[in-house]
Amino acid sequence: MEIKKLKEFKRRNILLFSGSARHKSNCPGQDSKTMKMIKELDIPNDFDFEIIDLSIRDDNPIIQPCKGCISTAGGAQCNFPCNCYTKNNKEKPDYMHDKDIYNKLKKCDAFIVFAPINWWNVPTQVKSMFDRLVCASLTMTVKQAIEIFGKDGVKDISKTKKFSQTKEYQEIVKNHLEGKIGSFFIHGDDGADDYKNRKFPKSYKKYDIGNFNEPKNAILPIVWQCRYMGIDIPDELITAFYMNEDISYSEANDKLKDGKINFFKKRANNLIYDTCEYVRKNK
Repeated sequence: MEIKKLKEFKRRNILLFSGSARHKSNCPGQDSKTMKMIKELDIPNDFDFEIIDLSIRDDNPIIQPCKGCISTAGGAQCNFPCNCYTKNNKEKPDYMHDKDIYNKLKKCDAFIVFAPINWWNVPTQVKSMFDRLVCASLTMTVKQAIEIFGKDGVKDISKTKKFSQTKEYQEIVKNHLEGKIGSFFIHGDDGADDYKNRKFPKSYKKYDIGNFNEPKNAILPIVWQCRYMGIDIPDELITAFYMNEDISYSEANDKLKDGKINFFKKRANNLIYDTCEYVRKNK
């Protein structure tokens, strides 16, 4: 009984990623609708939430791109956490290392990604982050790679390719984030008022996009990546919608400030609640 009580009242940790590039200190001149909404969320008091801001600004290092080491010798060449970049590198600063994202994901119970839709897809930095998480999928750790290949041999393909064909390699590699829980909140403007009182370009109208324009489709490739890695993303923890069709971009931002935040906030809080309930039942 005591063990059950301890589990019931255990504090869980959830990472909340704000995936919009917009930030008031840079070119946009104002914070994103994503961040405005996140600041209004109701957080359950039995959870520790940490907001991780992926916006592009002068005091934030970028997420460096994945170099595709995994295709050379699988998890023998690509190690966890990514060793293509280093922490506190002044010449090539990297958000994933400088903000300790790999370690935070390793320690958290769950993560939630909030992001707008950019051209039927997620913003660049969200895609870059998940590209860089390939190192968590059926790989060796950096420590294991150094022990086997030596510090100077972890990217030596004459060693890694040969080792990747061994039984020992198959026994070592694993999904480093397996068992984590994830959820996604994806929102878009569906072109806003771009073509209000205008004709769509002939090149656009000639193609039948069918349900390609469904907002949920923007995140599905990343959802399936997570599931492949052993991260649990149930369908009910994916919220995706359009909210500003036929409204100008400037007006949409002002309306969010003046009251439309309640529409946004209700859907977001529902996802927060559902995610927390899922974590309570499964962690």
